[in-house]
Amino acid sequence: MAERVLGERSLLQLEALDHLWRGERELRLVKYLCARDKSAVDVGANIGIYTCFMSRVAARVIAYVPNPLLAERLRRLFPEVDVRNAALSDRDGRVRLRMPVAGGELSMSWRASRMDLMTPPR
Repeated sequence: MAERVLGERSLLQLEALDHLWRGERELRLVKYLCARDKSAVDVGANIGIYTCFMSRVAARVIAYVPNPLLAERLRRLFPEVDVRNAALSDRDGRVRLRMPVAGGELSMSWRASRMDLMTPPR
């Protein structure tokens, strides 16, 4: 219901503010760590909380997220962000993406099956 009234991006911005006020204190540092004339990288962007704050400060944001449904969502919410559907690692190879399930539903209501992902070449 709230998503229909506010819109998906506004709802994410409210969630990001909730994380700022009640959760992740590191979010307060983003404005000091991201230079306005430089790129910022969000590794493991997930639902885009850090992406949201970085996109307000940095000249360019690159967000890496292995879940293709979350990547699609971030592209829709942040068209100005370079979203890359990839898992990052210190090694080349394949990994299996496993999504947490609670009560028969995938976590955060994002439906995805287990899938093999390739890490990008160095």
